[in-house]
Amino acid sequence: SKKNTIFTILAMIILAAGIVGVYMLVLKRDRKRSENIDKNNMTEVQKLITRDLEESYPVTPGELIKYYSKIIKSYYGEVYTDAEFESLVDQMRLLFDEEFLENNPRIQHVSDLKREIKDYNDAERTIVTYVIQKNSFVTYQTMESREYAIILASYSVKEKKPKAGNRKTYQKFMLRKDEGGKWKILGWDVTMPVEFAGE
Repeated sequence: SKKNTIFTILAMIILAAGIVGVYMLVLKRDRKRSENIDKNNMTEVQKLITRDLEESYPVTPGELIKYYSKIIKSYYGEVYTDAEFESLVDQMRLLFDEEFLENNPRIQHVSDLKREIKDYNDAERTIVTYVIQKNSFVTYQTMESREYAIILASYSVKEKKPKAGNRKTYQKFMLRKDEGGKWKILGWDVTMPVEFAGE
């Protein structure tokens, strides 16, 4: 009968929809599992350059300098391809203030970095660890309606040439918020050894 035909068609549509729904759930689960496996197999450099800074930009001054320090540590201690190096540079430049970028064009920045990396490699020098000042101890100030922050970091460096040894350097970073409310690195200076509460 006509009623039975309509019922059969509706049942088939519901069944098909259910099958598609289950398939999509399985596909989504497998894709997520695959992404997790891929992330586990990534090198530190690959993890850094695949981070989407549009979606997950460091929120606090401490998070910003921590991410910056991970990049610096990778420059001098990780193995990477030329393409990965270029991507690492681009990722790092997203952390810098517009004024810093204007004063440090990409070509010059890359040239300086390559020279520094060569110096580190020649001395078999690596950054072993770093400590970033706690956000609760960061100094904040406002100048000409712009928000600034000063944060400290220390880097433990190990080298084998010309003489094996360890040393620690201290840096003071000046940050400034951009128009979108994101903290950006305006500049930094090497500073005298100073005790500070680290993350």
